Amino acid sequence: GNWDVIGARGRTGGDNVLVGKDGRPYRIDNAGVFAVRAQGDPKNVEDWSTQAPFLPELFHMRDPCANPAAGRVFARVSDGALAAQYVAAEQLWAADPTLFDVLPEADGDVVRRRFACVREAIAQGDLSCTPF
Repeated sequence: GNWDVIGARGRTGGDNVLVGKDGRPYRIDNAGVFAVRAQGDPKNVEDWSTQAPFLPELFHMRDPCANPAAGRVFARVSDGALAAQYVAAEQLWAADPTLFDVLPEADGDVVRRRFACVREAIAQGDLSCTPF
């Protein structure tokens, strides 16, 4: 997840996505990857490990208090929309159980754990509460 997908610099943020003259958004910074932050530093255990609490990115990217720029863009993304995206990803994984085998073992373990957490939250019918 990338809760800083829009960017956070300056008063209005938006330094990671630019809008072209055609009105289409263009990502210019894809941020970090798995256990590595955008600037190359390792993420904290709280952010990326099998012990990390749930998926904080699902909430941070929609919360204007955590990130005003992303919150303005994603605040209206519903839990139902997140669940639908998860179900689509789960179907891809079911079609190819080796999907995450290309990842380093530690990252694959975290991704599998996060899928399990979302699956459990959907089964309980509650993606709305932050579990930390």
